[in-house]
Amino acid sequence: QLSYNLLHNGSKGQLLKFQTHYRLVHLPNQADLPILLMRLESSQHAVKHTFVLNTYYQVSAGREQKRIYSFTTVQTGYGTHIWVDYNQNGLEELNEFELAVFKDQANYVKVLLPSNELVNCQAVDFNQSLKWTAPIEWQRLKGLKQFLSRIQSVSSFKHENKVQNQAFGGQLNPFDLASAQSDVLLTNAALKQSLFFNRYHSKFGLEYHYANTQNKQLMTWGFDQKFMDKHSLQTRFNLIKSFNVITEVQQFSKGLKSDLFNNRQYQMQSFVLRQELVYQHQQHWRLGAIAQFTHSENAQMYGGELALIKAIGVECRYYKVNIGNIDFKWTTHAIQFNGQASTPLAFDVLNGLKSGKNQTWSIGLGAKTKRNLQLNLVYDGRLLPNAPVVHVGRVEAKYLF
Repeated sequence: QLSYNLLHNGSKGQLLKFQTHYRLVHLPNQADLPILLMRLESSQHAVKHTFVLNTYYQVSAGREQKRIYSFTTVQTGYGTHIWVDYNQNGLEELNEFELAVFKDQANYVKVLLPSNELVNCQAVDFNQSLKWTAPIEWQRLKGLKQFLSRIQSVSSFKHENKVQNQAFGGQLNPFDLASAQSDVLLTNAALKQSLFFNRYHSKFGLEYHYANTQNKQLMTWGFDQKFMDKHSLQTRFNLIKSFNVITEVQQFSKGLKSDLFNNRQYQMQSFVLRQELVYQHQQHWRLGAIAQFTHSENAQMYGGELALIKAIGVECRYYKVNIGNIDFKWTTHAIQFNGQASTPLAFDVLNGLKSGKNQTWSIGLGAKTKRNLQLNLVYDGRLLPNAPVVHVGRVEAKYLF
């Protein structure tokens, strides 16, 4: 076996750290197994921290279990998932659990169970972020530098890949997606980009966000896959003193695919238009009125379901430093959906609501004592079509060290 380590700390806070380890494992009645472990960490900046680049790269090898999961009940409100009996047979089946939208429905947690099936695998984990922020002195200049001082950019990329039956060293390339589908054990990829113009300006601001995420995981029954691709554009205008108008447009697609569960396959295309009018009185009072329209349509190959959601709401917040806060929110949702109500697609697109008129509201009280004890009281309510009113109350205490 061979090992090598390198550590370099630059005079201006820059960091470069590299570690590698090679081992040749002799197995009885089998070919020798070469194992390569490698890690690279880097933090670099340039032009007075205008550019900040962080990199993390890791290569590893070992044996991976094929995964299987289950769901177990927990105390009400302390879980992450809800059981929806889609086929009305009274049995808890793996394809009937969804992430809970409302806290009082979160009665289950997802538990990964061990499997006896082990496979040799090679893995690569790559993370990189790049941030651009213009030097402060550019704000006092004119021309191009003054314009660039209003722009901020944050980019990040993450890719995790685990494969089997790959030649030694083949996993070194984090961007190699050419592996055979049957050899993939796990793929997690996320690309995010945020661009800001006049981010902290009191009169006008513009934001653009892009996110692309993909997940593919090998289970004992085959593959589970999910993806999302989202664009978002937000503008902020200060009309007159204390009044702001915020407009947001979103276009995104998201979907699921499972080799085992046919009801967990869909690909939705959505468009969202959100308008918000905000009144800010000094630092204590904030009032808001919100209107939102959502159009979602499933791909024809998966059923072509259509959902139209119109939402109108109001928000109010009173806050005083070192004293506490009062929050109130009420929203009504008018929903039209032409698909089956008891499906994972309906639960995801409608966010746990139902076709027809829905109402949700919440009231929150927060207080902070002189002994760093913070108390929060929260009341949530909702009214869904053909269902009784749901009232939920929570009390929370935190000690701030």
